[in-house]
Amino acid sequence: MAELVACTWAFGLPYFKSWFHCFDAFVIIAGFVIDVCLKGILEEVGSIVVVLRLWRVFKIIEEFSAGAEEQMDNLLERIEQLEMENKELKKQTSAIKANGNADSNQLAFRT
Repeated sequence: MAELVACTWAFGLPYFKSWFHCFDAFVIIAGFVIDVCLKGILEEVGSIVVVLRLWRVFKIIEEFSAGAEEQMDNLLERIEQLEMENKELKKQTSAIKANGNADSNQLAFRT
């Protein structure tokens, strides 16, 4: 419960735009209600909630995956920029070398 309250406080209501977060909140609240308020046959239902709590592992994996994918997109974009910059610098280097060789040849013919 403390995690749910902390996330809501930290991220506000937009935290619940993700269906993973909504499902996670439902599982936490349902588990809390069953653990605290209900006994008897509903304890069996509580075991189902325990299984649903394991679903939170998928939530964590999804969060890591989304973060990694975003980071990978940024890195791929940066690589593309650097490759274009490298290509341009190679052209400039070739032009400078060509001008340098032409200048050397002109000096050799003048002497």
